[in-house]
Amino acid sequence: VAATVGVVTGIACTALAAGALKERSASATITQTEEFDSATASCKRGSTAVSGGFEGTGYGQGVTPQLLPIDSARAGKRQWTSAGAFFLSAGTTSGEFTSYVYCDDSKPRLKTKSATTTLADSGTPDAIGSATAKCKRGSVAVSGGFDSSDFLNNFSGPAIFPLTSRREGKRKWTVSAFNDGGVKRFGSGWVWL
Repeated sequence: VAATVGVVTGIACTALAAGALKERSASATITQTEEFDSATASCKRGSTAVSGGFEGTGYGQGVTPQLLPIDSARAGKRQWTSAGAFFLSAGTTSGEFTSYVYCDDSKPRLKTKSATTTLADSGTPDAIGSATAKCKRGSVAVSGGFDSSDFLNNFSGPAIFPLTSRREGKRKWTVSAFNDGGVKRFGSGWVWL
């Protein structure tokens, strides 16, 4: 009997004034011995985190180290947290992982919507899946994210890697993921409206 892994998805939805967003970032150094770490970028007081993302060294075939994303989501009203896993060292022992947050001083009223799905263990057809969060009518999806809590880089448990995280149409955010490990829930893409 295959164990299952959950996927949660959500997006942020609102209307924004042109030029209202400001970018801020924070970085973490992930080492081969740590295996994974996170960085949280914060907006200044009085502004709201409306979107965010990540960047890691080594995204490319044959490039090392590869820091693969495992989390990227809004964390409270002013922060965005992203996390990466150290993968394929080939002689290097660390890499830089950066979290970005996009801040709006107009204090938009964001609401969060989410969705979940289940991913089976690695090696089964259901190890790949997606979840789609949807904003209510009259609102627009402005950002989304994903969460892979309890990620285990040694593959003795969950090892969920996002494949896509994107807006679909005006009101939806979809995240797809692959579970390369054992049992675990995956949170993917929040809708903020």
